[in-house]
Amino acid sequence: MKKRVFVLSIVMVVSLNAGWITPDNEANLGEPIELPQEGVATTQPVQNQTNSSSVLGEEVEPQIPEVREVSIDDFKRLGSLKIALLVPKRVIGSYSKKVSNAILSYLVHRGMDFEFEVFDSGDESGENIATALAKIKNKGYNYIIAPVTKDGAFMVSEYEKDSIVYIPTVNKKSSAIVSGNIIFGGIDYKNQIKKLLDYTNDKLAILSGSSQVARELTSDVMSLYYNPNIYLKSIENSTINPKYLLKNNNNFQNASIFLNMPLVTSASIVSSFATYNIKPFGLYSTQVNYSPLLFNMIQQKDRQNFYIANSIGYVNSKLNDIAQNLGVKLKYNWVAYSSVIGVDKIYSRFYDSEPIFYEDMVGHEIKYKDRVVKIVGDEFKRVK
Repeated sequence: MKKRVFVLSIVMVVSLNAGWITPDNEANLGEPIELPQEGVATTQPVQNQTNSSSVLGEEVEPQIPEVREVSIDDFKRLGSLKIALLVPKRVIGSYSKKVSNAILSYLVHRGMDFEFEVFDSGDESGENIATALAKIKNKGYNYIIAPVTKDGAFMVSEYEKDSIVYIPTVNKKSSAIVSGNIIFGGIDYKNQIKKLLDYTNDKLAILSGSSQVARELTSDVMSLYYNPNIYLKSIENSTINPKYLLKNNNNFQNASIFLNMPLVTSASIVSSFATYNIKPFGLYSTQVNYSPLLFNMIQQKDRQNFYIANSIGYVNSKLNDIAQNLGVKLKYNWVAYSSVIGVDKIYSRFYDSEPIFYEDMVGHEIKYKDRVVKIVGDEFKRVK
């Protein structure tokens, strides 16, 4: 197979069109990162070049009618491999940079010709989503990756009926969308919580942030735990003084404590437990706190019996290297990881090639293999 030389053109197009921002919110999805404006990357075969390198919520369970399966024919009928990334910049903040670079990493690693462009809808209003989708269709893109919230997913389903749309940020169980062209790739937080509860005792406490994701996680924990006597403390301000939360508070003593908060807030509070002589039974978190930054932010003595659910599986080593060169840690960034899985499903069916990710696509959703890991030293070790 011929190799393609197109790295410099990709990097230049994406970076020269970039206008970086730093959002104040948590983007309803998790960690804040950076966002490029609209930009296009294309590749063309290079003649006589044979050895060049390529481096670059509250759960809803509606009664849903039967929807036909997405088949290989759906992917093959849409012509050349042209992938659009739809981002509502003012809603998801800077997630787009990581997602776009992850997708570029994958396409470069695979080595075939492609065309890839970023479309910014601004927000998730019906009018703006419809306008962005019209631009995508007018430019001939038939495959769409859309890292949007549940509201954005609904709007996309309303205005796009033909192209295959992959939504890496929404789990199918949390959406009432019925559409034959929509594929969901979001993590199943509720299943992660179920697995974490296997390692708790009979005294449960929850520290919850104020974001929509945090509230949904807390609701899931409370609905799944067998004992209704749960201590819940909402953290409305990330700069809260731990003294007012922890001093003389026996609700945390020998308790299984769920940390439904961003990483920085979780680390700040956990690091203060020893100061107030609090010895929890265990600490628990979903994917939102699965990050090696924990090793630097919390001392080793303060993160014993820390359990985290993780849906990120095997990442091809060469792909991982390319992604890291573009500033993306696929092994820890779940939105980027999920986005690349969606591209892998499109790519492998389009070219009738073997996928490089092991997650199955069942019907209209990606099925992750959720695992529980425990912090041991400076590593995440899978719990047997």
